[in-house]
Amino acid sequence: MNKLYKFLIILMVGLSSCNPMTDIYTQLDKEVQPPKATFDYTLTDADYSDISSAAMKVAATHNDSLVASSIGSTNTLPEGYAATYVPALLKAMYPALGKNSTANVTYNFNNGYETTIIDSYTLGATDYESMGGAVAVYKYFSPSNPPGDYLPDFLTTKYPTAADGTYEFVTYDYSTTDPQVGEVTVFSDDFSNGLDNFDSVSVVGDQKWYGSSYNSDYFAKISGYSGGAQDNEDWLISPAINLSGYTDAKIEVSQAAKYLNDQWDQIQVLISTDYSGDVTTATWTPVTIDTLPSGSDYTFVSSGKVDISAYDGMTIHVAFKYLSTTTNAATWEINYLKIYGTVPGKVSVNAGPEATTALYKLSGSTWGEVSTSDYYMLTADDYNAMGNPGPGK
Repeated sequence: MNKLYKFLIILMVGLSSCNPMTDIYTQLDKEVQPPKATFDYTLTDADYSDISSAAMKVAATHNDSLVASSIGSTNTLPEGYAATYVPALLKAMYPALGKNSTANVTYNFNNGYETTIIDSYTLGATDYESMGGAVAVYKYFSPSNPPGDYLPDFLTTKYPTAADGTYEFVTYDYSTTDPQVGEVTVFSDDFSNGLDNFDSVSVVGDQKWYGSSYNSDYFAKISGYSGGAQDNEDWLISPAINLSGYTDAKIEVSQAAKYLNDQWDQIQVLISTDYSGDVTTATWTPVTIDTLPSGSDYTFVSSGKVDISAYDGMTIHVAFKYLSTTTNAATWEINYLKIYGTVPGKVSVNAGPEATTALYKLSGSTWGEVSTSDYYMLTADDYNAMGNPGPGK
């Protein structure tokens, strides 16, 4: 009886240590594994942006920051960046894939910064004057007159045959505050240098406009009298006057006339917006001037400032048209011509302009400023740090 008891105990122990589900669980563990896949993937714009942001967070130097920023702006990866950032990107996108999954990733490779010899240009006084408005008057840019509003058109005009992809460093003066605004003189000529840049055009007759002076006065002059009154049609036409950026334009003329005999239609002041060298094909509009000379002496009389705001923002030419006949030939003298305009914007204390350089690129037919994150301009300190060829080289 004692032996049988011991046997039963041994048998029960043996049965309790043998679980018939163990093999099943082991098999299931082997079969339930993360899925494995092989696939192709091409980085998207958003991927480059994500990688750029990730690289920017760990950038340790200014150069690191430039490279990190360029990833997002150029949609390219420099050497080494794919191995560093693409695995993390894929893991975030496909968290369920398991070991031995393979992704064939296509991306844009950047083998280094673009290097090229770039021309530079520094704006001069005549360049600012060609742009009109406050820029023409004060000869610098400011918050209300930013360079981006003017330089693209200026560069298009200056480099009409530039190839797509051309770069140009442009140096200009810029003030962080706007200049004092108000009415300014846009154009002025007192004929002290003769007819200067004025066009003198004779349509009929032998008499022409010419520069003259008397005492301290200089003036442009014409007379249709030569041994008697003669038939004449003569024009004196100003250079182009750019009213871009101005409001409330005004004209002022100082003139004298003698022997006119009330033939006021024989002396006219006119304005054209389409004159290109031929007075007969241009459209001319008379300027109404109320304050006139006597017509019977050589006393100069100013017209005062006459409103020509209809031409605000335009480029104009002012013409003095003279006519004479065989029955009436007056003498007409122009002492000066002045054009005024008002510069709009904020009134502030001028902080003084400083030289600024920006990089512009021609893309297609449009010039645009290149972001500073896409290039680095060596400074004197950079050259000093390099040693040879010497400080500030």
